[in-house]
Amino acid sequence: MALQDDILEALDAELRECQKPERFTLEAVRQEGSVWKVWLAAAQFGGRLDESLEGAYAWWLVNQDGARATADVLSVVPEEEFVVLRFLTGPLPAIGKELRIYPIQYLQKLRDLWSSPEFAETSLDWWDRFTEDNTQIPERAADPSPFRWLRQRQREAFTLPTWKTSFLWGPPGTGKTTTLGALLASILRRSSSTRILLLSTTNSAVDQAIVAVDNALAEVTASETQPSLLRKSCLRIGTHFVPRYYEGREHLLPTKDLTLLQRLMELHKNEPAKGEAQRYARWKAEVESIQDEMRKQAADAVRRARLAAMTTTGAAFRYDDLRHLTPYDLVVFDEASQVSIVHALSLVGLGKHILFAGDPRQLAPVVKSDHPDAREWLGKSPFERMPESASCTCLLDEQSRMADRICELVSHTFYGGRLRVAADKRKDPKWLSEREPFNIQGYGKRNT
Repeated sequence: MALQDDILEALDAELRECQKPERFTLEAVRQEGSVWKVWLAAAQFGGRLDESLEGAYAWWLVNQDGARATADVLSVVPEEEFVVLRFLTGPLPAIGKELRIYPIQYLQKLRDLWSSPEFAETSLDWWDRFTEDNTQIPERAADPSPFRWLRQRQREAFTLPTWKTSFLWGPPGTGKTTTLGALLASILRRSSSTRILLLSTTNSAVDQAIVAVDNALAEVTASETQPSLLRKSCLRIGTHFVPRYYEGREHLLPTKDLTLLQRLMELHKNEPAKGEAQRYARWKAEVESIQDEMRKQAADAVRRARLAAMTTTGAAFRYDDLRHLTPYDLVVFDEASQVSIVHALSLVGLGKHILFAGDPRQLAPVVKSDHPDAREWLGKSPFERMPESASCTCLLDEQSRMADRICELVSHTFYGGRLRVAADKRKDPKWLSEREPFNIQGYGKRNT
């Protein structure tokens, strides 16, 4: 299959690029307990030192005989040009010698999936046909009536579930995440058997999305004992969540021992600076121990959740488990402009209906390789085929973040003049006064 070969070539090209180590010259070292601070210079090899390397592994030659050693990169402090290493398997190299850091590889699982001709054929068939086969069932529309604060286009977004594939287009400040939360809450409330897989690109984005659903469910179940059974049916899968989002929302985490969550929250409130190597290492070890225990307790969480929220990377690694469940009624890709076509196609088969939410005018998927196949399949998102004027696409066109003149510039530059200041904000003196300095000729004075 020609397209399967193109995608495998794209993945291989990106893997080759991502597998290249960041190379440094060792400038100084200092042991602090069981960890080592290692100062690095990029001048000779041009290595890039940033926090994305945390969790990667370091590699170096121990001696001229070719003996090698490795270590785990515990933390990175770019502004001071040092890393903290732990779990060393051998002595560090001499000052002036080379040390390499190999980034974590996330694409290999996708590469394994696409190696299957059957998987590739099914996924590519969906990509070829989804615009033509995009049937509508009007009875599937969600009910926006419990959420009286919704704006007109936000209410219209509740018709998106009637389509087999749909797009929620949310420019900045239009309340896309809040709208999505209300929409999914309405869908869950409509039928007790509905199951939703909620995906996003980063852990923080997943946290914000499921909190938006929980907020909406709290609103529609306010008369029930809180948290309601419906709220308890939504679970955050994975252990790399941001703990502060779950204070007062412990029901969203599948752990059975809530003292683990309380300990984790306290740890994050008292996180030491990464430069304090020993303290940070002890802190990290305790965090990882709690995460391991929470992972064990959450073994059946995906199976029992009516709404399971996780990262797209996490879903790819759990693909075999997810595939053996009954297909989800709806798979939602939030922040979908940052999801590559290949990553999306790897997961659309898990659901009967698909919703892409995001903004194609914002960040695209990150790709390192210059290979044309990598740029085509990994550097673009499913929004490449979003039908802008079709009923299966809803553009949220009222924003409440930017002053009028800034909105006007952004609107005409990126959104064909369709984005505007929300009507309720145009009548809000406080909102207008806060943005007065950004309005040329004083928009606030002209409209109050």
